[in-house]
Amino acid sequence: MGARAPENPEPHMNRYLHVGLVLLATSLVPSFVFAQESELDIEQQRLIKQRDEKLAKAFLKNGDWITDYDAAKKRATESGKLIFGYFTRSYAP
Repeated sequence: MGARAPENPEPHMNRYLHVGLVLLATSLVPSFVFAQESELDIEQQRLIKQRDEKLAKAFLKNGDWITDYDAAKKRATESGKLIFGYFTRSYAP
């Protein structure tokens, strides 16, 4: 008979190590996702603030702007005027 490889004296330790690594990895994922969501929330709040500041400017506030396309189309048809569209992405994610 040939020589046998020595058996691992503690085979259950490999299982515990594997389970421990899986638990560690799964516990880190939610914190990483939460950190990203938190950064997204901060960015979203910044963009909302920037949008509100822009909408408060005189050239927008003093004009008779319509933000609903269907309402603008109806008014343009009734008055025989064209629609002037002002598009910006300064506050949109």
